[in-house]
Amino acid sequence: MGTSLAQQIAKTVLLAALGAALCAGCTLDQAQFMQSHMKAMQGDATAMAQVGHFYYAGKGVFRDPAEAAKWFRKSADAGNADGMAGLGVCYGLGQGVPKDDAESARWFLKAAERGQPGAMDLVGLYYQAGTGGLPKDEAEAVKWYRKADELGYYHRLVTGGKASWVKQRHRAVLSYEADGGQQKQARDTARFKGLQEKADKGDPQALAELGDCYRLSAGAPQDLAAALQCYRRAAELGNAKGMLGLGLIYANGEGVPPDQGAALQWLRAAADKGDAMAMVLLGTWSLVGTHVPKDPAEAFNRFAAAAALGNDHAMLSLGYCYHAGLGVAKNMETGTQWFRKGADRGSAGAMRCLGVCYQRGEGVPKDNAEAAKWFRKAADLGEESAMGDLGRCYALGVGVTRNMAESVKWFTKGAYLCNGDAAFCLGVCYSKGLGLTRNDAEAVKWYQEGAALGNAMAVKALKDMQPATASSSAIVIASSPFVGAPYVPSYQPIPSFQPSPAPQIHWVGGGGRGSNFYAGVLNSMGKHR
Repeated sequence: MGTSLAQQIAKTVLLAALGAALCAGCTLDQAQFMQSHMKAMQGDATAMAQVGHFYYAGKGVFRDPAEAAKWFRKSADAGNADGMAGLGVCYGLGQGVPKDDAESARWFLKAAERGQPGAMDLVGLYYQAGTGGLPKDEAEAVKWYRKADELGYYHRLVTGGKASWVKQRHRAVLSYEADGGQQKQARDTARFKGLQEKADKGDPQALAELGDCYRLSAGAPQDLAAALQCYRRAAELGNAKGMLGLGLIYANGEGVPPDQGAALQWLRAAADKGDAMAMVLLGTWSLVGTHVPKDPAEAFNRFAAAAALGNDHAMLSLGYCYHAGLGVAKNMETGTQWFRKGADRGSAGAMRCLGVCYQRGEGVPKDNAEAAKWFRKAADLGEESAMGDLGRCYALGVGVTRNMAESVKWFTKGAYLCNGDAAFCLGVCYSKGLGLTRNDAEAVKWYQEGAALGNAMAVKALKDMQPATASSSAIVIASSPFVGAPYVPSYQPIPSFQPSPAPQIHWVGGGGRGSNFYAGVLNSMGKHR
């Protein structure tokens, strides 16, 4: 259908107004605000949502949450999904309207049903945690996460700096699908009820585990206030796990303002009571200088104490300390032995590091077949770096028979768990047509994700769209920083043993972190049509 004369005239007037505003010394944001405002005044529902966004972000106009909420509501009432999502943000954070999680969820659900990807993601989060008046329903959470990803929202989150959230929610999806779906939820619910009965009788261990259930939304809707209460009651009864829980809540600011002093107090109390995970956390902080002065010797001692209690994460960390010479004399053989001990106790991170040792011949004779075996064990347990390593093995035929289809499978798995190297390698496969049909648009997408995740080769590939100059596809992959001399594998244990954080629903209604998280919804406006 052709454009009407009235529409042509309106477009000409708006363009003229934009040009005049720029010539008059307005900034581009100010000019765009004026243009959107003129359209909104003419009844354009999309422009109304844009005006709301301008007011919310303070772009081109003084920030005014109340005015933002007003325009989002106008847009929502006119049936616009972006306006509905914006109104959900306002209610979720109490910006311009009273804070109301139920009203926030209602508007997000309306927007999601109309195809707004950011709202779909938030609806999944609400269902995962069972908040905002929505029941805890992992099937619904997975459904909405998948719908958002089908619209490319995964890519926007990663390139927008939300990789940690993407990894957490993708793991939740994989866990749900691998564990029989509703069966896991039923088991969690039954366990929660059993813990409640014991906790009501004053059992300190049950109280602490019930706190985990409330905090991690396992078997019950997330309730951080109830988690805090359970942990505190358990801690007051001398339970180390309760002390650990309090330390985590204060360290992460989950339902309370972050308080590093309180976190240290409770974690040290838990460690003194013999809690191995508290020892590992304190060791990690000493190793990297987070919350406490950097002290590798203190870190080593904490890891050694936890390893003596059989903690596999501590064994991984000890292996790292021996390999890097942190807090102890460098000793590859001893470090590799600790990786093996951790691997034998089920640590996926230790399995991956043991594979690296075999690949590089550090502490053990070089053995590519043994390396590939340990990479697969770790990858099967969800270790994303090992997925990239295994993909490289199949791409190059190192330790296994060369198989590009298998290589692409593992690169894809690793990339979706936010491994930058795997994302880059997947981009190479799309760019060169290795194991799948060549697709430059997909190559660019995965290079962008690799770059956002800190992969230097992906950054270079985006600059010239050539991941390497070599003509051989095998050399292209080998030249990237993951095989042979150029590749320096990281033994860093931190991501592998960090206890599970609470589902990030605690960002909803929070302070700055909440605003940052909701920014993903606002930034998805206008990108789903």
